[in-house]
Amino acid sequence: MSVEEIFNGLIATHNTDTLLTFIQDIKESIPPSQRTSKGIVWSLRQIRRQLIEEGVHLTKQKHSLEILINSNHWQVRHLTSLIATHCSIEERNFDSYIPVIEAAANDSHFGVRESAQMAMRELMQAFPDEVLQLYDNKWISHPEANVRRCVSESLRPVLVEGKNWLREEPEEVIKRLKRLNQDTSLYVRKSVGNNLADISRRYPDLVLSTLRKWLLENDYDKKTFFIARKACRRVIKSHPDEVTELLRGESVIK
Repeated sequence: MSVEEIFNGLIATHNTDTLLTFIQDIKESIPPSQRTSKGIVWSLRQIRRQLIEEGVHLTKQKHSLEILINSNHWQVRHLTSLIATHCSIEERNFDSYIPVIEAAANDSHFGVRESAQMAMRELMQAFPDEVLQLYDNKWISHPEANVRRCVSESLRPVLVEGKNWLREEPEEVIKRLKRLNQDTSLYVRKSVGNNLADISRRYPDLVLSTLRKWLLENDYDKKTFFIARKACRRVIKSHPDEVTELLRGESVIK
């Protein structure tokens, strides 16, 4: 059965069981020696690739999104962000697809939430201004912690198809992270700390000066101190004295 036939059935019946079986079959076809590097994300990317190669019309893909995001199967919901991103980029239409990615970002399953932040990284390559405007105006102050975390996770300086402007403009990332350094959610603050730890690989001095500023502004409160300890777990190797002084002798979080 082709991917187009599966999606035709999906749209006609709203039943996602056949698609789930197809996803599982792709995943099980991965040789055991490659299952560490290839898993559910790789499997779902194969489905997106087949949709493109078979020429499945964007309208049909778009109609599937509401069905996918409401599936009882997390593996199927995981596919939503990948398809939404493809449609958004192909149509040059940013706003119409954000609600479905936002729903994925607040999903109950961790894997689905991760697919949303990966989607936002991909969209950032096509719509950098629109993504940052969305974050600044809505998502950084979103009532759901999962969506706020998506902001921080998607701004981590990892490669997306071999490129990432965030590596060259860390100040733009830190500007957004600053608004999350007092977040009420530990889940969000962990992400902020991890993001800064990533940035410190290339810009250790910038991260240390940023943390110093935040700690002073917030009077070394527990929220910011937690982020600082998390963020320093890499830079302590190259700047041990500065980190020791910054953290007042406390150890970093391993």
